[in-house]
Amino acid sequence: TGIKMASSKCFGELRLCVVTFNVANKEITSKDVELLLQSCFENAEYQCSDSDIVAVGLQEAPMPFTAIVGFDPLCDIFATVLSKMDFVLLNHNRVSIAPGSWGILTMLFLKRPLLCYCRKMKLGSVRTGMGGLIGNKGAAIIKFDIGDFTLCFVNCHLPPHEENNQKRLQDLKFIFGEPCIDNQAIDLYDSVFLFGDLNFRLEGVTYDDAIQAIKEKQYKELLAYDQLIIDQKEGSPSGSQLMLYLEGEIEFQPSYKFEPLTDNYTDPSKGRVPSWCDRILWSLPKRLMVGKMDSSFVVNRLHQQSYCLCQEPKLSDHRAVSAHFTLQVDLSAPPSVIFEPTSWVRGRNAAICFEVVKDTQVSTWDWIALYPRCFSSIQKDYLYWTYSPARTNEKENCTYKVLVPSVNVPQDIGYFMFLYYSRVSSSVIGMSPLFHIK
Repeated sequence: TGIKMASSKCFGELRLCVVTFNVANKEITSKDVELLLQSCFENAEYQCSDSDIVAVGLQEAPMPFTAIVGFDPLCDIFATVLSKMDFVLLNHNRVSIAPGSWGILTMLFLKRPLLCYCRKMKLGSVRTGMGGLIGNKGAAIIKFDIGDFTLCFVNCHLPPHEENNQKRLQDLKFIFGEPCIDNQAIDLYDSVFLFGDLNFRLEGVTYDDAIQAIKEKQYKELLAYDQLIIDQKEGSPSGSQLMLYLEGEIEFQPSYKFEPLTDNYTDPSKGRVPSWCDRILWSLPKRLMVGKMDSSFVVNRLHQQSYCLCQEPKLSDHRAVSAHFTLQVDLSAPPSVIFEPTSWVRGRNAAICFEVVKDTQVSTWDWIALYPRCFSSIQKDYLYWTYSPARTNEKENCTYKVLVPSVNVPQDIGYFMFLYYSRVSSSVIGMSPLFHIK
């Protein structure tokens, strides 16, 4: 993460990686996740450990029964692998048919030092399967602010088959028209990332012609028959929703349909012409394209660096696709809650001391939690938590002290930290320095 000053603001250049993968209801292991992340960054200018935000969208992701009570082993596998690179699972969102089946899963990971810059976390979901009754198709959405930027990740799984192009477009129109986030539709003034198994196909191309073009890497010629690109063209009323989005240049082979565990496309008897089903599109926020900000400023604040196919893992009939971006984000706003340095001793009563900045909106449902140094999930990895005694004060900063009984002090020697979670903003608004328990 690089920081530079611009006028009175402190702009940080953040690196964002977006990944989409239809896993075909296959079991995912830690090794698969490691292979996926390595492959995602194979052609990037930096490694996964140098990223700041990682958004992962899975389709046909297995949903165990435990997911309905808050324990999602698939999220846990991704979080465990990414925690080794200082990432934290910020939130996740599922849309599925039913527990024990499969569906759409969106996961958002953030570098630990950036937690306090994230605000207004919102989740949304839209089901389009069987007329909106089930979640085998639809979108799982995560929206949040980081600094002065609003990011909205819309992970979609749209209807399959070449002949269903109009149905895909209708589903997209429905997804973006539904009041799915706090009874509001997706706001195009945000930076929206539309990605997933969008299922657009090559139209009017035979299997043999497609295979020959792929062998010769004539991707540009094949893309002239791509339904998504055709729908995006100006003057196509059916593609008006897609016209709002940008897509990086496609210089990789189609992501579907492979024989699992091989590099071979399925044979023509299965009736599937190879296609770029798995896509990552993005929009510039309209609020940055009006008023005093010119287009060069917009491009400098949100820029795509690469767009590629991931050759690993090969467990599915799809290949994963990844895109890498840089964001110029104002990170000048200080945390709203400041923890005092402390140290604890095992077997003794302890205290949490902190200050709440004036005008910070707090709630009786806010909580403070204790985490080990290398925690991977805000929702799962806390060792102790308590409600905050803080109250909103519009005139001055206020200090508070929370007593912690010795029985709640961890018995392990090591380094720990506190997080203050705000119910008002659905985000972390304070993070303590690491402190030692001895």
